[in-house]
Amino acid sequence: MKTRIAALVALAGLSGSVFAQDSISNLGTGLPGDAPDVFSATDQVDRFVLDLAPITTSFGTTFGIGPIHKAPNVASQGGFFGTLISGQAISQDLVVGPINGDPLFFRWDQPGFGVGPNNSVPSEEIELVGSTIDYVQLSTLFNAFSTTSTVGNTTSNTLNGTIINIDPSDGDRLFVTRVLAANNQVSPGDDFFSTGVGGVDANGNAYFRTDTFFAGAGAVPGQNYYRVNLDLRNNGVFNVLSAATPTGAQATERLLSTSDSDTHSVPQALPQSIFGGNGLIGGPNFSSQYRFGGSSPLGTSTQHLFGAGAPSGVDHRGGLALTPNTFGGFNDSGVATMAILAKGGQPDTGETETINVFAVDASGAPIGASRRLFDPTNGNITDNSNGFVLNAATGASIHHFSQAAFNGGSGQVDVQVIPNGDLLGVVTLGLNQSTRFDQDPDNYIVAFREDASGNVSETLVAYATFSASKEYLDGPGGNVLGTLLPIDLAFPGATGPSVTSPAIDSSGNVWFVAPFQANDEQFADTGLFRAVYNPANFSFDLELVVRGGFGTGTTVTGLNSGTPYQVQFISIADSNSISSGAFFSSNATTAAHLGQDASQFSPIDAESNGGVILSAEIVYDVDGDGDFDDPTSSAGDPTSLDEAYNALIYVGATSSIDVVDPCPIASYAPPLDLVSQADVNAFVGFFFGMDPRADLAAPFGVISQADVNAFVDLFFSPECNQPQ
Repeated sequence: MKTRIAALVALAGLSGSVFAQDSISNLGTGLPGDAPDVFSATDQVDRFVLDLAPITTSFGTTFGIGPIHKAPNVASQGGFFGTLISGQAISQDLVVGPINGDPLFFRWDQPGFGVGPNNSVPSEEIELVGSTIDYVQLSTLFNAFSTTSTVGNTTSNTLNGTIINIDPSDGDRLFVTRVLAANNQVSPGDDFFSTGVGGVDANGNAYFRTDTFFAGAGAVPGQNYYRVNLDLRNNGVFNVLSAATPTGAQATERLLSTSDSDTHSVPQALPQSIFGGNGLIGGPNFSSQYRFGGSSPLGTSTQHLFGAGAPSGVDHRGGLALTPNTFGGFNDSGVATMAILAKGGQPDTGETETINVFAVDASGAPIGASRRLFDPTNGNITDNSNGFVLNAATGASIHHFSQAAFNGGSGQVDVQVIPNGDLLGVVTLGLNQSTRFDQDPDNYIVAFREDASGNVSETLVAYATFSASKEYLDGPGGNVLGTLLPIDLAFPGATGPSVTSPAIDSSGNVWFVAPFQANDEQFADTGLFRAVYNPANFSFDLELVVRGGFGTGTTVTGLNSGTPYQVQFISIADSNSISSGAFFSSNATTAAHLGQDASQFSPIDAESNGGVILSAEIVYDVDGDGDFDDPTSSAGDPTSLDEAYNALIYVGATSSIDVVDPCPIASYAPPLDLVSQADVNAFVGFFFGMDPRADLAAPFGVISQADVNAFVDLFFSPECNQPQ
């Protein structure tokens, strides 16, 4: 990989519209804050720098954290800093290459800085990034909505994407392109569709579902699958889909159009980096079919189902999970591995309790010979880390109920092929001890492992039940710091589920969200956990990574806003089921940090995490009094000047790769893809100004004729005279 030092340029009197996500308003009034404005033509695409702040887990692992994307502001929401977040996804792949499009990214490191209606910045730093640099790229996607309206009975739905670029030599800095991918309103009062996420690949191909739930006149008819290319969106163009423009809007294609009687769940992204073209879509419907392809009409198959056409008659439920990795035990030509909840099997209890795993070929079609069915409810399951035994004979999934099929997230199960070649599958189940089946608070996560020889084993990853719950530690096999809790014990009056769907990272660690209580504390909080994988004995130890709670949540000072913020709320359940804003398998990428070879890391290493996203409410302590008081909360002080946002939080490793720039002089001056006279002029200035950038050759630390000779050699070298 290639990289070079970015040139930092200070500009005065800059105009434009950009909202950094680690930022606060300079109004000093609390509301309205500075969330993106969905009806601003100049706020459809924003570019900014996010510097990750360090956090330390219960194991002592260091990750970086930062809000990559605030939920946008709409005129109809009334009295809040932004809308709510439902389904989310991060790309399951990473790609490497130059940054596309505008090379300017806004950056600041003081409170109140940013550009837009509620920020005023007389001078601003801009990162000037050349198109020749090889950056690591991944993408995220989320749906934001508002059910509060001051204009008729309308509901705002926006699809919001981010393209993240990381210079491998500067691993704790993200270059973020924030995109308003699609909007269901031209202005308050419209309501053209409801949106469900979906998936996104590293190239920025975002996939989502629409229907007419709550939609008004002019709505996009039926149920639809769309793809929007985040990289092709630009300012000045609103991407509003309606019956008049169901497809053909900017950077948007309609891949599936159905009648309301043909019900489809949220789709998954089959990445461009694996499948070519603009990537493919894969989605399940309520007719036991898997729909797939890159254009309309999509292909149709039932060959993804274990026992398809056989008396066992396995059916699927919920959404799809995908890893770009392939499993040697399949012995076929598959290019990726997918999984989905399954109903049926041997023995068939009538419940949705199994994991259906299958490979897909380069067209996205399932390969029947690859099908696996993992059943976690055929007897007792032992937690190999502590010896606890759970009778799982009555367990069943509860995360595919209610709105999840239509709004996301996706999916309820996850699958991964880890560096040693083993296939892992994980699922969260309920114990069915609740009369409210889809609100069962007693939950557990079970993992399956199959090796290349076909040997299958199972264990518990985590569990939170009325009778027993798993503990989290200060290190692998270490001291107990606290215990998971079922949600009704943690927060009296709340209903389940208690444990979110799981997500597997590159090394086999399992990430999820659940309530917990620390041993030395009186009240419970909600946390993002990493179950650290021990491949030697197929076990998992729980590590607390991020906690959400009023006064106790993870608190850092934003490196761009210069202002402390606190994570106060992490969603798990809504009033009757799993929340669409909860954590699902698509919340963690399957790749290692910076796209490195995962086999060089131990599961406990931070670098095994290539990027995890989390929907959370964060509160900025704008007035500096240390109370992080949300003025819009029912329990908050309405006179508080603090600012509260629903945001997509990024958690990832921050290490860098020491790489050599083959053409460092190309960064001296535009044009940035090739050297030119402008670079000569810049070097002369650096040389006579004793600027360290002119120090190209030994003896380093001294500007000399050797540096002139090195510049001339580089100037005429092939590395500097062809696009990098």
